[in-house]
Amino acid sequence: MLTKITEQFLTIQGEGRSVGQAAYFIRLAGCNLWCQWCDSMHSVDPKLYQGKSVNIDFSAIPKNCNLVVLTGGEPTLFDLRSIQLELKKINPAVRVEVESNATTFPESIVGDFFWNLSPKLKSSKQKTSHQDQLRLAKLNEWSLFANENPDRVIFKFVCTGENDLAEIKELIHKYKLPPHLIFLMNEGQTAESQSLEKTNYLIEHAKTNGFNFSPRLHVMYWGSRRGV
Repeated sequence: MLTKITEQFLTIQGEGRSVGQAAYFIRLAGCNLWCQWCDSMHSVDPKLYQGKSVNIDFSAIPKNCNLVVLTGGEPTLFDLRSIQLELKKINPAVRVEVESNATTFPESIVGDFFWNLSPKLKSSKQKTSHQDQLRLAKLNEWSLFANENPDRVIFKFVCTGENDLAEIKELIHKYKLPPHLIFLMNEGQTAESQSLEKTNYLIEHAKTNGFNFSPRLHVMYWGSRRGV
């Protein structure tokens, strides 16, 4: 498999709809955005992953693992169908989730995966104006798909503070995003950033608006450590 990755490991899904489930993560190398608070820069910055990325080792994936998460970077830049075919050889019942920034809409394969979409807000402070324009370019297509296939999509918004909440409401209204598919998460790479004191504003906002709140268990337990 020629698709390059920076790491793969057995863990638990730390956030979103499948939180707490045993999962095998495959982190692809390369992204089309550049978020100033990115916690996976080793898969975004070519200076960090070129020469250090490797091919996927499918033999390392446990046969009894029913959830595989393709993350990045931005997985939709790569041949996801080929990866899925290899995963199905290991476990035909495997559920494959894709963690995507929602900047592309791979129409030919979109119905074959489960999508954890994380559209980026203005507070992500993209590196270039092109990236800033790109971050919401396909959100209308994703909204249409989500409204027709609510079991296949969630929208995760990483919040840096209360100022982000107004923008999220604007996006929900503009793109007709289903409120029950919205998950609010607090930005941060330390356990302290996920404490009740830091996240309560999101919990209360979720309760009063019919959204969901997602913990970030991997950050709570391991901080910014890789491969866990």
